[in-house]
Amino acid sequence: MLKHVYALNGLSARGSAAIGQRIVSRSLRAWILGVWLVVGMPLLGLFFTSQPVLAQDSIMTPTTDLAAQATNSVFLVEYPFAGTPTRIEAENAGRVWATLPQIDAIGSISITDFSSAATSYVTRTYQLAPGSRPYALAVQGTTIWFTANGLNQIGKLTPSTGTIQVYPIPAANSGPAGIAVAPNGEIWFTLQTANKLGRFNPTTSAFQLYDYPLANGGLDEVAMVTSTSIWFTAPNLNQVSNYNVNNNRFFNLSTSPYAQLSGLSIDSSNDAWVSVRSENRVGRYAPGTLALWRWQALFNPTATGPQRIALSSGGGPWHLFYANQSTQRVGLLNIASDTSVGRIREAVPPATCQPLDIAVTSNRDAWFTCGTGNAVIRWVAPFSWDIFLPLAFRR
Repeated sequence: MLKHVYALNGLSARGSAAIGQRIVSRSLRAWILGVWLVVGMPLLGLFFTSQPVLAQDSIMTPTTDLAAQATNSVFLVEYPFAGTPTRIEAENAGRVWATLPQIDAIGSISITDFSSAATSYVTRTYQLAPGSRPYALAVQGTTIWFTANGLNQIGKLTPSTGTIQVYPIPAANSGPAGIAVAPNGEIWFTLQTANKLGRFNPTTSAFQLYDYPLANGGLDEVAMVTSTSIWFTAPNLNQVSNYNVNNNRFFNLSTSPYAQLSGLSIDSSNDAWVSVRSENRVGRYAPGTLALWRWQALFNPTATGPQRIALSSGGGPWHLFYANQSTQRVGLLNIASDTSVGRIREAVPPATCQPLDIAVTSNRDAWFTCGTGNAVIRWVAPFSWDIFLPLAFRR
């Protein structure tokens, strides 16, 4: 605090210095405010400003190519799609894949320009059999695996040749949903209607189906980081489950008091992260604790929660990304090395986009689908401007 010392016969030299400091402090605050009004406010507007940039279709393939316009902003770049994309997965920094159930297709976007200008990219559509209704997909190198919910199949797409192979699931009307590739190359998938967990060996084309021990689980998401520990969700029962391949056992975790389990992602410690929709929260499985879960409220915690989540991988700090269709937001959480949650940020996509699913590329960009629009959007790192206003205060 500034100290003012007054002499009996007037103001002392120390008091004069203090008044001088106050005058400088006021001038400095006025200068900072002026700079903020002239520079800072326009910078914030850049986050939401978009302008069309003509795309260039630089590569042709045997399948349908779509060259169109991309909406460009500082951090959000929109790429039009033939059809309405729902689920999305990243192959590498330059290519992502999406399901297009309304037109029975799988689509991809390849980019060569990684700036926010989006001046060079190509979209491709790979047509499936009528009635396929692809539900989810998984990337294995340059091969794409998917579930064909409408035809009771899993499928394999080889983009280099455009070849699509399908494998009928040996359980009638089983409702194939989530799908993932284990490190050993085996394909795991969930069967919503049959209430089973499925396993497929691409080398032998052999299926194995495992009965889920709880009735009417409505199995959905599946994910893993090891080949012997398979995580999946049973949303109808608010259960996150793990199947141990070595001992053929299921382990179930309730998310109560939170319900409407939606997203699933597994960290490098083989612990599950989930999102729920009964409240706007994400949680991490915390083995060895009484509560079993560490829950994190997001902005507006009483709103409906995220639809899907994705953990970043590779070097650098962790991020947990989420797509929330109800609040029309995408967001990310900074995750510390001890898995505690730090800063949370959100972005607002165009009004025509209701984010449905999200994926992270190797260069740490996030891509998300717009369940109500024919587009996917790239959220470009570092995701937002970090603007800090100095605080002028007395001491």
